[in-house]
Amino acid sequence: MNVYKYKNGFNYKSNIKTNLCLGLFDGIHLGHQFLIKQAILDNPNTSVFTFDGNVKKLIHKKKDSYQLTSLKDKLNIFKNLGIKNVFILEFNNKTISITKENFIKDYLEDLNINKVFIGQDFTFGYKGEGNYLTLEKHFNTKVIDFINFNNQKISSSNIISLILSGQIDQANSQLGRYYSIKGKVIHGLANGRKINFPTANLKLSFNYPIPKNGVYASLIKIDNKLYSSMSNIGTHPTIDELNAPLVETNIFDFNQDIYSKYVEVFFINKIREEQKFNSLDELKDQLSKDRDSIKNLIRNKI
Repeated sequence: MNVYKYKNGFNYKSNIKTNLCLGLFDGIHLGHQFLIKQAILDNPNTSVFTFDGNVKKLIHKKKDSYQLTSLKDKLNIFKNLGIKNVFILEFNNKTISITKENFIKDYLEDLNINKVFIGQDFTFGYKGEGNYLTLEKHFNTKVIDFINFNNQKISSSNIISLILSGQIDQANSQLGRYYSIKGKVIHGLANGRKINFPTANLKLSFNYPIPKNGVYASLIKIDNKLYSSMSNIGTHPTIDELNAPLVETNIFDFNQDIYSKYVEVFFINKIREEQKFNSLDELKDQLSKDRDSIKNLIRNKI
């Protein structure tokens, strides 16, 4: 897969016509995947035009504008879907003000486009004034209908809401994969070791939405190898309560030093809410039960 970042042009030259999937594609959920697959079915030489930057934060001026996927995450998924080229435009205060006509002229006209594929709600240009009607004046344009799940439109914002409320199973169903976050393993208070449940504490590498406090069945990828695990998100109120939630993962049947390594945690399902126990023995007993439940769940799912 070829990746082109805009800098006075994309420096892209090809005599082969390409179908172009145009959009933000945050999360690359089932709706996005359907759009991309339709484009590939029509023409195996399919490319994606997407954006680098927090579009939601710039447009809606929200302080906490979570994103499901970093640019690196997106590129990995696009490659697995069979995309040939990815064109990346940095989304900033300059590009947010470009007119719809100049957007087409400056960014799309040189890409040797066969057809453009967009979702129903895609807009572009200053104040979102460009839409499928604008594109149809220049390109053969295909508008792909929304995909519904439980009578609700699948969207990145809906999936983020599900994650924040702890409904991981529903979020995964709409993503078409297990939701995951990436980060660096850092030193913590080492309280888990005191009760024989050592954890890898995660410093996130991106502004991912963090699932609601609780205990989750999870997988963790370390050096491209997957391990079953139990992830806790919260302030561990039973001992040394924190001011802010922490993401920490207990890895089953694992005893290696992974400090400073970058790992990926996949959330499978929520097991229970975070709770305060009367003693460390009560906490340890519950964690043992959680681990057994998670092992059985993963054994049946994976």
